[in-house]
Amino acid sequence: HSTTAHANNHYRPAHTRDLSTQSHNSTPNPKEETQSFLQNTLRYPPTISNGIISALLSNGIPPSSLLSMVKSLAGRYEVGEDGGLVALAASVKK
Repeated sequence: HSTTAHANNHYRPAHTRDLSTQSHNSTPNPKEETQSFLQNTLRYPPTISNGIISALLSNGIPPSSLLSMVKSLAGRYEVGEDGGLVALAASVKK
């Protein structure tokens, strides 16, 4: 009977570890979310997306604020109004 209890104790931590790995994979980190928005929504190439993210991080924007900052800079992109992201992308491109 003690072997069964030991097996159960061994199983639970492994199961918990699997769950945390799964939830980590299903929720991208702020940098990945921002990259996805820049590339998939705004159609910036990966090199420009990475440059924009690096520029914001190096200027003191915390990773948790990256996506909201990029969305703010993007302005009303769906109607062609920019809030500064085009200029930032152009400076990254140089």
